[in-house]
Amino acid sequence: MPTPKQIEEIARIQKAYVEKVAPLVEDLEHVQGYDVSPLHNEVRAIMGHLSRCYEEKRRSVSEEIRKALGHLDRLTLDTYKVYALYFTEIESDYEETYKWVDLSMIDNHGFYETYSRLSCQGKKYLLEARKQESINKKDSLLAYEKMYAFYHKMMDYLSQHESAMRSQKLKYMVGKFLAILGMFLSTSLAVLLGAIILSCITCR
Repeated sequence: MPTPKQIEEIARIQKAYVEKVAPLVEDLEHVQGYDVSPLHNEVRAIMGHLSRCYEEKRRSVSEEIRKALGHLDRLTLDTYKVYALYFTEIESDYEETYKWVDLSMIDNHGFYETYSRLSCQGKKYLLEARKQESINKKDSLLAYEKMYAFYHKMMDYLSQHESAMRSQKLKYMVGKFLAILGMFLSTSLAVLLGAIILSCITCR
């Protein structure tokens, strides 16, 4: 059975999971629609080790706590990795959708500056997190947390200006349509005039 000090350690692990990691996993699964079954495997492993701490014949409670902590770190790391994939997919989709659209007028001409700053910071910490994975897991987790914070701000920023972005895209599409229509009408008019002139010449 765990000692009072070990019970405090178990409580800290449970609190870290419930308050920090579980909301992220739930968001990925129910809001973003990702398959998070590998993450659930880590959750089961954590809870399994913690429950074994209370078995009467369990001698190495500290070992079970150590293993639970290891799975919690792995779960946190894997959750941020999935978020990194999600954020980069959203960013790529946004850039593909609006690559020909002028968004510079949005947010008092500050849209590109703010978006680029948040995106660059997110990429910076993502690269740092991946670099530190094989060197220092703690530093890697800290970098992933910062990546998540900046990318989340970027997502919020895009969401706040989504209506203005769609409006600018609509203007671009209408302008493109009118340009094509103008070219078509110019060509048609030229052909018509040519036909009239040729007809007049032939009549003579």
